[in-house]
Amino acid sequence: MKAKNSVLNFISSYIFYFIIIILEFFKIKLFIDYLGENVYSLNQVYVNIFTYLNLMEAGMGSALIYRLYKLLNKKDYDKINKLFSGTVSIFRKIALIMFILGIGISFFIQIFIKDNNFSIIFLSISFILYILRNLIDYCFFVPRYIIMADNKTFKINPLVYSFRILTVLSEIALILLKQNFIVVLLPSVIFSFIQNFVINKKIKKEYVWLEYKKDDKDYSIKNDIKNLFVHKIGNLIFNNVDILLLSKYVGSSVVVIYTAYNLIIKYANDTVKYIYEAIRDAIGNIVATGKENKIKQTISMSVTLYSYISVVIVVVFYFILNRFVGLWLGDSYSVSLVTLVLFLLILYHSVNNSVQQIMINTLGIFKETKWYVILIAIVNFVISFLLVKKYGINGVLFGTVVASYAIESWIYSYIIGKKLFHKVEIRFWFSHHIKNFLLIVCQIILYSWIQSNLDIQILNLFIWFVYAFTICIITFLVTAFMFYWMFPNFKELIYKILVTFKSLFVKKGVVK
Repeated sequence: MKAKNSVLNFISSYIFYFIIIILEFFKIKLFIDYLGENVYSLNQVYVNIFTYLNLMEAGMGSALIYRLYKLLNKKDYDKINKLFSGTVSIFRKIALIMFILGIGISFFIQIFIKDNNFSIIFLSISFILYILRNLIDYCFFVPRYIIMADNKTFKINPLVYSFRILTVLSEIALILLKQNFIVVLLPSVIFSFIQNFVINKKIKKEYVWLEYKKDDKDYSIKNDIKNLFVHKIGNLIFNNVDILLLSKYVGSSVVVIYTAYNLIIKYANDTVKYIYEAIRDAIGNIVATGKENKIKQTISMSVTLYSYISVVIVVVFYFILNRFVGLWLGDSYSVSLVTLVLFLLILYHSVNNSVQQIMINTLGIFKETKWYVILIAIVNFVISFLLVKKYGINGVLFGTVVASYAIESWIYSYIIGKKLFHKVEIRFWFSHHIKNFLLIVCQIILYSWIQSNLDIQILNLFIWFVYAFTICIITFLVTAFMFYWMFPNFKELIYKILVTFKSLFVKKGVVK
């Protein structure tokens, strides 16, 4: 049942998300063409500033899910309701404080923008609207943590993504009508409120025992976030410093280029994230059993799965990414081979790091890893700050690569191995990385040689799609063949995936 729910979670998320990806690409093109690079760059600055405000959440969502795993297994609904009520109150107070801080910050947005041409009133109103749509979630989001911990998000995903699609379509319509940035932000505020109301009503029907207790609240979740808060700070600096540095020291045009490539990589990461979210709760439940052999088998298969995904994505993106950006936004937005490789190194690490993040969250080993998160963030910031003025986008990307590969991968591998199995498991992770890089490099060299002997001209998006589809299929099959040979548990992984899909689509008694 856990595997079945995990697959349903993924399918119900990604089908809708794929539609949103297409709409977002179209929206960004219109955004730049109709509203200009400066406004689009401003929107990305807002994204990053709000992420810093979001620090106040301090990881309470993750801490709540971690607690709910065991409480839901025990069906201790009284404790869940008390914890739920206390968390709702905390989140609403956080939303109020963030709104007040946001109003104050709105008058100083201009210091983050090189060659600012916007009025303070325009910056203030647009920023307040931007944070308002996000703060609505703080007031109403907590019920979703219940269904997430119960591994049944597939029951609300159609609603979640339908509202997101409506929001994007409304924004596209307003851009085509040549409305200004402030008006374009309004649909997201309106739909955010309606979405939360409808989804919470659905969750209430699913969990009839769930109720908000005004006079019996459990605020103990605050005790769990001390170490999570440190993680929050570190991850925030690590993931959001690049755009602010580029906006401050290089300019809006480079921010657009960085955002374009980062957005595509984000969508690839989000695809992986849906797999992550689909299996995270299932792994959390397996870890909760304490059966070491089962845990080890699950981790090993998860690492193999993410290794396979990372190899396929990196090889495919090497050939199609620059071509797509050139057709999408124009050749002036394409990057050099060095910049492309830096982006792909970050993408590879992000995909492979998913298993480690799952284990950190499900094991709750935030105390053991908190100072390493800060170290990683500091290394990234220092290198990026020192190199951004001279090397621009390559400087900030290089800082991310060094911090990721030199520190994060090996430290987390060591800590997880010691926590779960009381021994160091670095060799296990190192072996996977070496095999993955060999497969990536060999395929890139082979496909590049084949292409050099063919006259391939990508003149439009249709030809690009055919080319990309061909590369995907070839890479998918070749990598699967090599994994079948190089990784003993890949065969078992394929078998489990097929069995799970069969259980979803074949009724009992139809197939003997």
